[in-house]
Amino acid sequence: MDQNQVTNNKYQLSVGTEKAYCIQTSDGFVLLKGSTIHKEAAISLNIGIKKKVEQCRINGEIVDDILQIDKVFTSSSSAAAFAAGYSISGPQQWKTESVKRSNLLKQKISRINQILYSKYTQNVLKSKNKTPKIHCLCGFRGFFSLFPLALDKHILNKFV
Repeated sequence: MDQNQVTNNKYQLSVGTEKAYCIQTSDGFVLLKGSTIHKEAAISLNIGIKKKVEQCRINGEIVDDILQIDKVFTSSSSAAAFAAGYSISGPQQWKTESVKRSNLLKQKISRINQILYSKYTQNVLKSKNKTPKIHCLCGFRGFFSLFPLALDKHILNKFV
């Protein structure tokens, strides 16, 4: 495989505890050596993909459910189906490490916002709207904006 043809992103597909890895090249989507391949295929899996998996097992390209060579596919969905054993949307299921980190950050920010809002409502009830204002992070489509929110200083110290 020509390294000049490879994109910078390595994609990961998680099916239960099993993982498969893929990169996109000018030749197509390459399911990488070391990826876990399903043990049993769903009845609904495309017959062409089923035959391809069976042939790879016979040829020794899949040993103990691990892909032994890089395998090229014309679409990310066919690469995902080959690994997962059922029809699956490649564009929706293949994730990059940066997407996983972004989702984790969004979850953390959401939790912080929940705590801050809870503290805000407690303060409003205690002080009759006389609490100090600060700003809180709010995630929106990968960007962060600031909005005013009231809270105690000790809550902020937990996150700074």
